[in-house]
Amino acid sequence: MKKADDENELEPWEKLLSAQMVFQKKFPECILVGGTAAALHIGHRFSMDADYVHANLEKEFEEILKKIEKEVGWKTNRIEPPVLILGHFRGVRTGIRQLIRKKPLETTIINGIRVPTLEEILRIKAYLIVRRNATRDFIDFIAIFDHLGTTKSVKALSTLDLCYPQKSEASMLQQLLLQLAEPKPWDLTQTDLTNYKNLKVEYTNWKEIIKHTQSAAQNIIKTLHVK
Repeated sequence: MKKADDENELEPWEKLLSAQMVFQKKFPECILVGGTAAALHIGHRFSMDADYVHANLEKEFEEILKKIEKEVGWKTNRIEPPVLILGHFRGVRTGIRQLIRKKPLETTIINGIRVPTLEEILRIKAYLIVRRNATRDFIDFIAIFDHLGTTKSVKALSTLDLCYPQKSEASMLQQLLLQLAEPKPWDLTQTDLTNYKNLKVEYTNWKEIIKHTQSAAQNIIKTLHVK
């Protein structure tokens, strides 16, 4: 991760990590996902919030909400029973969502925080490219793809359709390939990559990101023989 011009940029990141180490001890069944989890693995950018998933939030919503609201430093901002709790923990934006898939996430521990494995985050980001189509999802996807290398990345993505089966016959992997071949995130014009969350310089040029996504798509098609 490149050095911050202002040392104050580092403080929120350290504050976030400190808060999540405490949160994790209180709620070990929660898994930290999103950009923060990706950044913990590969350090390509900062992230200023903490997004968790919980496999049984729907079933245990009232119990979990009651427990979390007893925590010192927690303030509830919004709830959507039984699938979402949003608030602040020790000044950090923190959310707990129901895990949307049936297959359990593969996880590991980094700095005392339970996060998905890097291969799992790649699959999550692939899913989010299809569902959310945000600039940060493409950036995180490519940064992880680069870090893992083509062989490990393609192997991880080979199970994408099994992890995220669709109600129709549509393939999540095929849709991902279409969007990697011609990425058009909805918020691209609103995102200044040169000043985005201390992003590593190699990921601040959108034209270069496109080259990476297209190369990734070609390697996936070639290796997995996707038609």
